[in-house]
Amino acid sequence: MALLVPGGTLVTDAQLCGFDEHLLEALVRTWLPLLDSTEEDDRTWDWRGKRDEPCFARELEHLALRRGADIEGVLMTSIAAPPPGPSLFKSLLYIEYLVVAPWNRAHLTARQRFKGVGPTLMRHAVHRSIALGHEGRIGLHSEPRAVQFYEAKAKLTNRGSDLAEGMRDYFEGDSDWADMFLAKGLK
Repeated sequence: MALLVPGGTLVTDAQLCGFDEHLLEALVRTWLPLLDSTEEDDRTWDWRGKRDEPCFARELEHLALRRGADIEGVLMTSIAAPPPGPSLFKSLLYIEYLVVAPWNRAHLTARQRFKGVGPTLMRHAVHRSIALGHEGRIGLHSEPRAVQFYEAKAKLTNRGSDLAEGMRDYFEGDSDWADMFLAKGLK
């Protein structure tokens, strides 16, 4: 899997792998100290709880995007059956969470390691949705600080606040969105 270094260089030795207990411990050890003094939404996440208590338990896939020993991002998806209340679809792939390493967040560091880690993980989710027969449809509840990304950059449709999910905004993309997203890409 390719990752983009700021400045335009591609590295091709990154890989998606299962997010096991060993990687969970590595993430907690390396990410949380860097997030502790920030206002990032994930600085207080209970990672074990997020892993062990997903919104939807059907067809769970929990992946880490790694390069060497470093975890560059994490993605957890499931099949939403039935989809969240604000959804317009009968079926979709639900993004339980998609999160990028602190060193890959341009707003947190002047020396961003890789660009486009989130969109790379989102492309995997779209491909998975297609492979599972959901035509690229995805849905997710956004953390407050990510709303602008999903609206302005990812161009997902905001279906509004969802009372069942603590008033977090619910976003989704249909098959036309998936085609556009995969064709255009996002960095």
